[in-house]
Amino acid sequence: MFKNIFYLLIFAILFICISGNPTWARKPIDEEKDILKKVKIIRVVVEEYYGIAGNVRLPFFDYSEKILRYAGFEVVRETSGYDAILQIRAKVTRESAFYSIIVDKGGWRSGNLYTGALAEGELSFEIGDRKFFSLQFFYRVDPPRSITTLVSSEYYSNPQNAPLREAFNNSFLPEMLEMLAKMKGPEPLIAALKDEDSFVRKSAAKSLEKISGQNFGEDPVKWQEWWEKNKGKYK
Repeated sequence: MFKNIFYLLIFAILFICISGNPTWARKPIDEEKDILKKVKIIRVVVEEYYGIAGNVRLPFFDYSEKILRYAGFEVVRETSGYDAILQIRAKVTRESAFYSIIVDKGGWRSGNLYTGALAEGELSFEIGDRKFFSLQFFYRVDPPRSITTLVSSEYYSNPQNAPLREAFNNSFLPEMLEMLAKMKGPEPLIAALKDEDSFVRKSAAKSLEKISGQNFGEDPVKWQEWWEKNKGKYK
């Protein structure tokens, strides 16, 4: 009995010492930050699958390079001379639905049209044999219930015209910017608010709202003012 009490006391003392030591608790986080600070060159590797729309290619590499440059990173494809790897695994497929459309003189045209799309995958950021971040992305463009024009029916009869880019914009871009925020904080997202691509700006604004709890839309001036007042909280 006394032996059990003794072990319980030892366990309680150890628990208090560990839980009451903030330096010990922060050590892994501080270590990761130090490692990330040394990263200058990132190799981006993209594995992508498109199913029947195999001739289509979405700009996973190009947008990764664009977004990472807002944090001052150099992006390469080479298999040597880099500090970290961003691995992108993506599956982008078209989805079809059956439609009947009125044509001239009261006739009908029926068939499957590729009016939907699905984009899903994973972003994995690795330094050496250590995985720092892993984020999943997913977005489905549901086929509309009806198609009213012959022009639309002819356009969507081609699987390469499925709304794959819409699925890409709403799945990959938000998670890519969220990963950037995890790596470098809000400042690169504020810079991305000046991007020429409206989807990049929109995704950057949403990520900033998620981080801060504020809502300044896509206004880089207001976000910069917020950052100047709050940057001490993100070190």
